[in-house]
Amino acid sequence: MSVVLEFTIDAEEFAFGSVLATVGDLSFELEQIVPTGLEVMPFIWASTNQDLTEVLSKFEQRIRDSDLVRELHSLDRLEDGTLYRIEWGNCSDDGLLTALKTAEATILDAWGKQTWNFRVRFVDGDCLTKFHDVLRESGVTIDVERTHLVTEDSTRRWNFGLTPEEREALTLALQWGYFETPSQTDLAELGDELDITKQSVSGRLRRGNQKILQQTLHPSGSD
Repeated sequence: MSVVLEFTIDAEEFAFGSVLATVGDLSFELEQIVPTGLEVMPFIWASTNQDLTEVLSKFEQRIRDSDLVRELHSLDRLEDGTLYRIEWGNCSDDGLLTALKTAEATILDAWGKQTWNFRVRFVDGDCLTKFHDVLRESGVTIDVERTHLVTEDSTRRWNFGLTPEEREALTLALQWGYFETPSQTDLAELGDELDITKQSVSGRLRRGNQKILQQTLHPSGSD
């Protein structure tokens, strides 16, 4: 039976995190993927509540200057962020990457900046043990938040893979009647309460709703 591991890790503990942490005013979220070679983390959402054009311009320059990055491609741009495809260079000595590949793990969710949150699925307990063994041998430290069987996660659906920011925005929108007809509030009011732009609120609601719908309407594609 497959197992889901939820853990946090400091950005300095893995190569990709350390590269992304050098850019200010941005937060990141990985697309779900099964690690295969350099494709372990190819699709990354970069979002900000600052001036999007200015922040992303600095981000793209710093990423392209990194020795670990071969290519950076901007795929989809929204009001509060952009989806990138990153072609990474040689990261064979990265302990986290090696552990994920060795254990044939699937990254279900990952987000962060200075500290990253991961939700990872393993085929069985033996693969989970193998993951921990490689991390220990590599000297990589993670903080385990929760370990559970997939059947438990499928029944409870306790977080749908939402980031804390997405959950906060969805909860506030529901409490304030944003989803009612007619709506009892708007994005500007929600943004003022959360101290972010209305574009950022829109992005969080969109991504949060997408995750919930994916897991409820297409459960076979998730846990």
